[in-house]
Amino acid sequence: MCDFYLLDLSGIYTRKKFWDGNNPVRIDLRDISGTNCYCEEQSAAEIRERTKNLCRNSIRFIDSGNYHYVSFLLAGSVKEPFNMLVFDHHTDMQNPQFGDILSCGGWIRYLIKDHLYLKKLVLIGPPRMDFQEVDDDLKQKVIFVDQEHEQKAEEVIRTELAEFPLYISVDKDVLDKEYAVTAWTQGTMSDQVLLRLLGEAAGTAGAGRILAVDVCGEQPPEAGRCPDPNDRTNARILNWYRGLQDEE
Repeated sequence: MCDFYLLDLSGIYTRKKFWDGNNPVRIDLRDISGTNCYCEEQSAAEIRERTKNLCRNSIRFIDSGNYHYVSFLLAGSVKEPFNMLVFDHHTDMQNPQFGDILSCGGWIRYLIKDHLYLKKLVLIGPPRMDFQEVDDDLKQKVIFVDQEHEQKAEEVIRTELAEFPLYISVDKDVLDKEYAVTAWTQGTMSDQVLLRLLGEAAGTAGAGRILAVDVCGEQPPEAGRCPDPNDRTNARILNWYRGLQDEE
């Protein structure tokens, strides 16, 4: 049974070191066209097919933030009532710019509208002003913690996420650039705060009730930071998750 996957859509993980010696299962998705930022219907179906046998209670690294919509596809396999905790510097609830296509900027919108088993979604990290642009019907279904009120996150996690199993999704653009470099605008959270909140979420949900954790927000090749802070942060998140598994 595997608890660690690399979903490779761009080839980014050939330049990473954090997974060395950790025995991940690598799922090569680079040959699927129509996936960068927007995901065509046929491409989404192929990703679902290739990821349908991922183990429950596993951690999945899903490439850059351009592919955060993969969280929607993976969470779609959950067939029981659950809550979701998302760390992201963006709301990811944008209306589609054309057609009804799934995108990295609108996947939470689809999840809220389409997933029958989703009970609550807590979103931590976007600027307060971005919440004001979200459609009113979506605001009623999401519990927001903006980056200006980050200190409230622990209380929200404790009070809102105890009842059902929990799916966690992390976009590293929620972090300050000291801890991650992404292709998008970024927040100010430290990796220590992120890890503390992840620990709070795991403790609140309870042993064995973390359905999965996925992580995106890899450093784009053109960023050129060396050493790559994302690699270091990925290692810390992976070590946290492995420690969590050892406690169960």
